[in-house]
Amino acid sequence: MSGRLKREYIEFLTNCYQKADRSRRSQLLDEAQRYTGLHRKSLIRALKPQKKRKSARGAKRIYDEEAIKGLRKIWRKSDQMCSKRLVRAMKDWLPGSGLTEEVQEKLLQMSASSIDRYLKPYRAQYRRSRRSGTRPGKLLKEMIPVKALGNIASRAGTVDVDTVAHCGGSLLGDFIWSVNITDEFSGWTESRGVWGKHAKNVCAAIEEIESELPFEIAVFNVDNGTEFLNHRLKEYLSSHKEGGPKHRKKFVMTRSRSYHKNDNAHVEQKNWTHIRQLFGYERFDFKELLSLMNDVYRVNSLLLNYFHPQMKLKSKVRVGKKYKKKYDEPKTPYERLLNDSSLPEEDKSKLRETKTKLSPWKLTDQREELLAQFFKLKKKLESERDRDSAIPTSDLGNTIQ
Repeated sequence: MSGRLKREYIEFLTNCYQKADRSRRSQLLDEAQRYTGLHRKSLIRALKPQKKRKSARGAKRIYDEEAIKGLRKIWRKSDQMCSKRLVRAMKDWLPGSGLTEEVQEKLLQMSASSIDRYLKPYRAQYRRSRRSGTRPGKLLKEMIPVKALGNIASRAGTVDVDTVAHCGGSLLGDFIWSVNITDEFSGWTESRGVWGKHAKNVCAAIEEIESELPFEIAVFNVDNGTEFLNHRLKEYLSSHKEGGPKHRKKFVMTRSRSYHKNDNAHVEQKNWTHIRQLFGYERFDFKELLSLMNDVYRVNSLLLNYFHPQMKLKSKVRVGKKYKKKYDEPKTPYERLLNDSSLPEEDKSKLRETKTKLSPWKLTDQREELLAQFFKLKKKLESERDRDSAIPTSDLGNTIQ
């Protein structure tokens, strides 16, 4: 007897079996056992009335659909933070989220592993292209010492500086570059766009960024590009700026080893999170885009420095073929600066006052609006250039003749 016929036969006997007395049930079981070949106990279990199924074992589900939707909303708005950073940042992102108090309480209780589990179907995958526009600068190379490796910054002021090319895959012609400065201790990062990689423009961007940093620079680490190894920047960095908007002590300028970009790994990492994730790898060869780009950078700086926690590597041990890494508790650059004993209390008060005026939701919306304006303007400028460069139909006819 096939499996399908066995099921149909048992379904037919079930009603008779449940209404029969003890002796009749025994006869039905003997008959069913003879026809189906099943064990007697299996037949008894199949012919008995089915009990109501118990609910699944384990603890009750804490996070309902509303909580998961709220988690996804915050995760997307916060630039898809990893779970450990998101746990730390949750308290800053819940105000203004529009979520109910009940959902907010649940999200505050959610662990990093739970966040990973609920976000797994929605995580985005990014592919990073690798391009470099650095050209070696021989001028002053011997005068600037190589960065001492292995030193861990114990206070704010040790900064790494780099440039990022918005060339679209071709370094021909003029286009926009981004100057990126990152503090090794706190992770505080500022960026500015410049036209070309000329020393004059790069130096002006560095001066503007320095005037807005909440700490004084002590060590200035650069790569071996010509935009940094030149007399103009060296003279600017060696001046004390007395009487200027911000008194600056004389600090040390160092450079990375040739062909060792990871000597300045802190800023190399921020090139991706603070620049490429915003503008991608497209070519920007219009000066008109600079103003909007720098507006985006100013808003993005407030958002990431005050509301995006970062994890710092504490130790790395090789175990067999792999490395086992340990990280400290995620903290925002703002929080790390507040924990820096060398930073004057006056500067810390300014940081606290600034944060009270900020909202991550408003900053994110403002950044997205500025980015939309930026790419809309880029598209408009490209269409105008294509229209101006197109060959008129009359001229085309004359050419053919």
